[in-house]
Amino acid sequence: RFHDEAEGWSVPITTTVTVYVGIEELPGVNSLLVFPNPVQDQLTLRLDAQTASTYEVSIMDAAGRMIAAPANWSAHGLAHRNCDTAGLAAGLYTIRISSADQAVNIPFIKQ
Repeated sequence: RFHDEAEGWSVPITTTVTVYVGIEELPGVNSLLVFPNPVQDQLTLRLDAQTASTYEVSIMDAAGRMIAAPANWSAHGLAHRNCDTAGLAAGLYTIRISSADQAVNIPFIKQ
């Protein structure tokens, strides 16, 4: 809404926008959650995989350099994985979760 010169208010205007992207970030994954953000010592990953798959999990710094060796994660259904972040300096990082075909990068902050 906006306020006009005569001190009146406009009619509320709402718009619904639906966006479809034709590329799945991680095929077969219904949901992916990384928490807490910001993190202190342990970052938790939770995903819901429709089929059994193996993912590679790695952490990159703000410059895109891999700072921890990639680890394999086999998941099926609702799965959790903890990543130790106690040794990281405070700053911005990205966790990369990739399958054979696709990858997703999720930024997080280390306090």
